[in-house]
Amino acid sequence: MKKITLLLLVVMVLTLSACTNDGTTDTTDTTEATLTDEEKVAEDIAAISVTDDLMNVKNDLVLPTQGAHGSKITWESNNTYVVANNGTVTRPGVDAGDEIVRLTATIKLNDVTEKRVFSVVVIDTDPQIPEIIGVSDLAVAAYTGEKEASFWLEGVTATDIQDGDITASIQVSTRFVKSDEDGTYALKYTVTDSDGNSATEYVDVTIYGATNEVVNGGFETGDLTGWTAEGDIFTIDYLYDDDTYWDNSTNFGKDGDYFYRGNDNEGATGTLRSSIFRIGGTGWITYKLGGGKPNRNVENDGDIYVTIMDVNGTPEDTSDDTELARFRNNLHNENGYLTLYKADVSEFVGNNVYINIVDDATSNWGWFAMDSFTTYYADEANLPTGAELALDYEVGDTTAPTVTVVDATIEVGDSADWNSYITVTDDFDANPTIETDAANVDLTTLGDYTVDVTVTDDSGNETTKSIAVSVVDTEDPVVTLEDIVYLMIDTTGVDWESYISATDNYDTPAITVDATNVDLTTLGTYTVTYTVKDSSDNEVVNTMTVEVIDQDLAPEIKGTKDYEIKVGSTEPNWLDGVTAVDVPEGDLTDSIIVEKSTDFDLNTVGTYTLTYKVTDSTGQETVVTVNVYVFDEIVNGGFETGDLTGWTAPGDNSIFANWAIKDDDTYWDGTTNFGMDGSYFYRGNDWSDGKGTMTSSTFELSGSGWISFKLGGAYPDRDVTTQGDLYISIYNTNGTDDTSDDTEIARYKNTDFNDGYLVQYKSDLTDYIGEELYIHVVDDAPDNNWGWMSLDSFFTYYREAADLPTGTDAVNQLTVQ
Repeated sequence: MKKITLLLLVVMVLTLSACTNDGTTDTTDTTEATLTDEEKVAEDIAAISVTDDLMNVKNDLVLPTQGAHGSKITWESNNTYVVANNGTVTRPGVDAGDEIVRLTATIKLNDVTEKRVFSVVVIDTDPQIPEIIGVSDLAVAAYTGEKEASFWLEGVTATDIQDGDITASIQVSTRFVKSDEDGTYALKYTVTDSDGNSATEYVDVTIYGATNEVVNGGFETGDLTGWTAEGDIFTIDYLYDDDTYWDNSTNFGKDGDYFYRGNDNEGATGTLRSSIFRIGGTGWITYKLGGGKPNRNVENDGDIYVTIMDVNGTPEDTSDDTELARFRNNLHNENGYLTLYKADVSEFVGNNVYINIVDDATSNWGWFAMDSFTTYYADEANLPTGAELALDYEVGDTTAPTVTVVDATIEVGDSADWNSYITVTDDFDANPTIETDAANVDLTTLGDYTVDVTVTDDSGNETTKSIAVSVVDTEDPVVTLEDIVYLMIDTTGVDWESYISATDNYDTPAITVDATNVDLTTLGTYTVTYTVKDSSDNEVVNTMTVEVIDQDLAPEIKGTKDYEIKVGSTEPNWLDGVTAVDVPEGDLTDSIIVEKSTDFDLNTVGTYTLTYKVTDSTGQETVVTVNVYVFDEIVNGGFETGDLTGWTAPGDNSIFANWAIKDDDTYWDGTTNFGMDGSYFYRGNDWSDGKGTMTSSTFELSGSGWISFKLGGAYPDRDVTTQGDLYISIYNTNGTDDTSDDTEIARYKNTDFNDGYLVQYKSDLTDYIGEELYIHVVDDAPDNNWGWMSLDSFFTYYREAADLPTGTDAVNQLTVQ
């Protein structure tokens, strides 16, 4: 082909140019308003671009017709046959030679005109090369000899513009393909048209299954070479050369230097896929497995097993692979020791397969130890001695599950869990599918029914059983009966059933009354017998006492009591538990009237009265009076909120803080207790050098005038000058909110000191009944000589001194100083 090899220079002819004072072209970017027409045209000329490659034009050119500054651009070609004035390109014919064309651009703006010449090389037309269509990389099972060309040409075609379909002319070269050796090789396709034009395509051919052995079946490379892992569990981190079992006295039983063991990450899951191999020889394979408990609840614990997978001719696509066999560690014995197995897969000799290990288990021995996958034995005599037979869980299990059912007796109206009446075991499947058919069972209707049970294991083996179901009523009727009835002598027409009510869980029970021994004409005490029976013969027999009287008695009020109520509390229902009974009128509870004393006030500490009154139809009245003691006490005196709610502890570094409220009562020797009450108490020994004060809410002292508390630690016989002091004070507010005039009326120390154990104290403050008081706790002791406190159970109200707990009388240090 004739080619022009000239060094072309772009010639720019300028009829007018704008120059700077020193004669060079001014390319300074200025604003539109300050540019002259000459400068605008110069910038538009410089900006013209015809094509990126002037020496290699094959397509139409886009020729600009206007510059950025509004100049008009026209074009003139010196060879319009090859390049038209509008940029249309007509390439020279095949082998006609390339053409040089000069394109002249004329740029005009008002009275300013410039020209610029571009020289381009238009390449002659390419020869028409045929095209090979449909080639792609291939995966082919290993083979011997030569395959027919049609094998390689399936789906491949070739076309040519002049000759059309030339598929029959495709030549295939397999000279670089080693058909009996696993690997990836180059396959060459060539086709030539009638003019001698040729096309060539190369693809990769992957040969697999040339070997009967997996790569690195014993992990002796020290890594997972030859294996493909997905997930988190199968990584190089779990390949070990240390064979010692965790008791350090036995071994896992590995072969060689390395084996796989996943017990360090039991919660992880994943799959591990071997290289592809062809089952050959006797069709036996061997391997070692440990861990991986087989009889497991796969729904809760996940599953773990080894499978043999057929590649089905598409090794690059695992989605259509077929599972040929599945094996578990069926001899697992609650340990991780490696058991040597042999598996018979001879029915698949010649198949291209791989081993796929699945660990979807997260607990209950949900990990494998593995070693020594050997996939080819020429003679069964070569199988290792002592190898255990591996059971194919998919095809080797022909035994149906063992099913035991227990007949069910169910109370009418109850629900039933049918699976609780079924026990299932299976040789392989730890969790067979249980289906129950109870469609004909009506648990709301007495009768006998049958529940059909079908149990299927994961190999499809099935067992059927039936549960005999009896829906029964064994529940007695519920009976409500008056204890005693008073009847006036000579009463007639008594409706004995009006004194009883009866219900049943299933039907309406029958009531039988025996009042034959009652003589209403004679004073005395008699018995009426009631028999209540339902349709299932569940029977209740009760008796009622009948008193035949000749006079009307006053009503009796029962259930009244004195009340102790904290000041400010919501008023309770004073009639809770209170009843009134009259002879012979019966229940008069609804007629009870409650009257309060005129000064009654639950918002004020004091003692008040309630009066209960009831009157029968004859005017007989009964009156009962009770006391209501309204008292005051501090908030959270036992720290049962779990914090210092109700207490004030000033300062950011106070020893009195929420962290010191403890729920652990055990003393540090672990054998005794501090002696707290309830769930919490205060204990400051975790920061015994801390200091601070803590003040309770105020309370009005009432009742007996005694209070009580528990105190531990705080050694009393200390040099307060050098060791600081610890004590509990009682202050009187003197009736004002101003704390500056508060008076300390008592100070208590742990005079019965017993290490940190809580000592029960009680304090007599009867001289201050009616006064508003508060408790002030002081810890001014550093970390020495038991310089901390334990505190609990501040109670500031006892109605009677006799109600006080057993304990030590607290000594007021203010009176002994």
